[in-house]
Amino acid sequence: VTAPFRALARALRERPGLTLRVEGFADVVVDRQALQRQALELELLRARQAQLQAQGVKPPPLEQIELTAEERAALVAQLYNQLMTDTPKPPGPAAATIGVEQMETLLAQGMPVTIQDLRTLALHRAAVTRNFLIERGGIAANRLPLGPARVEEPGDKKPPGQTYFTIEAEARAR
Repeated sequence: VTAPFRALARALRERPGLTLRVEGFADVVVDRQALQRQALELELLRARQAQLQAQGVKPPPLEQIELTAEERAALVAQLYNQLMTDTPKPPGPAAATIGVEQMETLLAQGMPVTIQDLRTLALHRAAVTRNFLIERGGIAANRLPLGPARVEEPGDKKPPGQTYFTIEAEARAR
């Protein structure tokens, strides 16, 4: 992944009159699903942390918790059963009738992800790309302005991608 950015940085260094606007994009369908899965993962880790606390064990930070397959399955079933009893109109069949994967899918689909969450992701993508070009590519920050964070809706004309660039040439004095 870094090779194309290194080539881009080299091209920019060779053309000091160019400015490159960096815009981050998020796909409303694909990225929403990924953020929902990420939110479910966080929920599972929090539930494991709570279990450890209830057992009188000082839990590690979330990023240090690793779930075994058995722990994961038990936590998914626990969260799913909790959702089924806490929701007036349950989103799916009883836990006993479906597998862990289907429970995970249904739980993830219920995780809230807003348009602002998608814009934040898009902005983060642009910032990471911009920072790479500044820190590793040696390009001055003023030559890499951030454009608006955008969320691609289904049917948008843009090709799929996460970061787009717009080249702006400096006007030459005559």
